[in-house]
Order: sequence, then C-alpha cells, then structure tokens
Amino acid sequence: MLPLQNLGGDADAEFFLDSVVEDLITELARARWFSVVARNTSFGYKGKGADAKQLARELGVRYVVEGSLRKAGNRVRISCQLVEAASGEHLWAERFDGTLEDSFDLQDRITESLVGSIGPVLRGAEVEHARRKPEASQDIYDLTCRAIPAAFAETADDNQEALRLLGLALEAEPGYAMANA
Repeated sequence: MLPLQNLGGDADAEFFLDSVVEDLITELARARWFSVVARNTSFGYKGKGADAKQLARELGVRYVVEGSLRKAGNRVRISCQLVEAASGEHLWAERFDGTLEDSFDLQDRITESLVGSIGPVLRGAEVEHARRKPEASQDIYDLTCRAIPAAFAETADDNQEALRLLGLALEAEPGYAMANA
C-alpha cells in the first residue's frame, strides 16, 4: 500500500488521505491469504515519489495500491489503482468523488470498493502468474493457484488436473491449508 498523493497540498486533505490509507491497510490486513506491508513501512514512502517497480524491489511485494487526491473548493476526487509492480499493469482502478464534510462516508465507500474488488482481482492475477510459470519451478502456492480454475470447471478432465496439481502441492506440504481446502 503506497500512501495516496495529495495533489492539492491542503492540510485537511492530507489528514483525510492518511486516514483513508490507514483504513485500507487495516481492512486489507484482515485478509488471511495475502500479506500487507505495515502502516509505518508504507508511510515511510510518503512524498518520496517511489514507483511500483522500486517498491517491489525494496519491499518484496508483487502488488501496489496507489492513488491521488485532487481538491476543488470543498469537493475532493480520489483515484485509486491496484498495480502489478513488475509490469506496471493496472489490475483495478476506481475514482471517488465527495466532500471533506462527508469524509467518513467517502472513506467507507473507498475502503469497501477496494477491499471488495481486490480479492477477486488478486486471485485472478495470481492464477495467471502461476499459469505462466513452468510447472517444474512452481511452489505449493503456485500449484494451488493453478488448480483453482480447473477445480471449478465442470469437466472431468479439468477436475482431474486440479486434483493432480493439488496432489503435488500436498506431497510437498501435507498440511497446506489452501490446497487441502
């Protein structure tokens, strides 16, 4: 999570943005299947203009949430994007309009939209990442991600492929919960 950038320079807007980032980190950290960089770590990059590729190298992350705020009078517009760090590819983007007076409502809308959207988008991106990787170099997480589409397919061949991939993951680590599920 990269702190959102305040393009207006306003102190109230800056405080609002910091609150949005903190809420997003808190909600994303509740997800058990991916990890989120701590608040203090992500705030260390605030105002430094770090790009997604630099963050990927320095923090060992694959995805970055970034965004900006623009202000006109009492209205604000926040743009958020989920970016695959290595390629710079945008996986999800949304724009939110509101006022600083309804900041809690606007914060909640942003958080709900991002958290509700990010799970399916990240799962799809992880499945695609695992699919492109040669099977011989896949770890148990990759094997499990690769099995997901086949597990939900409605053909016997696809289901057999899912069982084969999950079997390989469980051979390596029999207690791996995601593969067991």
